[in-house]
Amino acid sequence: MNKNPAGPSSVDLRSQDDRGPHFHKANSLIVSPHSQAVLLRAARATLIEEMCHRLTDLFTLICGRVEILSDKTPTGLLEDLQSIRRAAMKGAEFNKRVFGAAQECRREIGL
Repeated sequence: MNKNPAGPSSVDLRSQDDRGPHFHKANSLIVSPHSQAVLLRAARATLIEEMCHRLTDLFTLICGRVEILSDKTPTGLLEDLQSIRRAAMKGAEFNKRVFGAAQECRREIGL
């Protein structure tokens, strides 16, 4: 009697434990090294994107605080505040490039 619900000609991978060094069991599924690499790249891209969103929030907060403080700060200190704002803007630009690299990584793996 065939216990494989997919039919007699298909292979039941759940019953085959010895798939060699090129396959690994993960969550009771057999995953090739290439698939593992794709999943790992996708997870890294997600982490990078999440961190970029958080950094964007921080840079926005810094620039907003500089604007608020600019109205209340003596003229002699305005240059220091603008310096902080420029640094935050450079950080935001760098962050945008990192985010773009993460998205490019997703495109490369087909996500």
